Amino acid sequence: MKSNYNFPSGSEQEFASPDAVQSPDPSKQPQKSPIEWLSFGISLAIVSGLITLVGVLWLRPNTQKPPNPVVSLDWEKMQEQSGQFHVPFKVTNEGDKTATQIQLVGEIQENGQTQEIGTQEIDFLSRKEEEEGVFVLSEKPQQNNFKVRITSYQMP
Repeated sequence: MKSNYNFPSGSEQEFASPDAVQSPDPSKQPQKSPIEWLSFGISLAIVSGLITLVGVLWLRPNTQKPPNPVVSLDWEKMQEQSGQFHVPFKVTNEGDKTATQIQLVGEIQENGQTQEIGTQEIDFLSRKEEEEGVFVLSEKPQQNNFKVRITSYQMP
């Protein structure tokens, strides 16, 4: 079929009609090689494994315990330095999740009256982690009149 357009001499082009375009025959397409099948199988296994893992983690109940900071005093290491009493303590997070900004208060009480207060803050305590510190007091504390407690913490 010739075009109605006049091309410059020597540059005539022929165009195929839309009926002449053949669709590819599926039986004549090249077969996949064993390497292609192998890479397809490996890819399929990886994607299936990831989907399974995400599903299992999503459906599994949360069994982690919340943060549980616990404080203990080491009376044997208490020292007097320059007229002040240094009482070492240790805070342990016995939970499975992290605690931040842990607030501790130590109080010396005599006859129901608070004589002295010391405060501490621990910035970060991951699961099963321990942190040590020292309360510095002007009065000598005794085991029966000095109490330390955790007043607050945050969960990130």
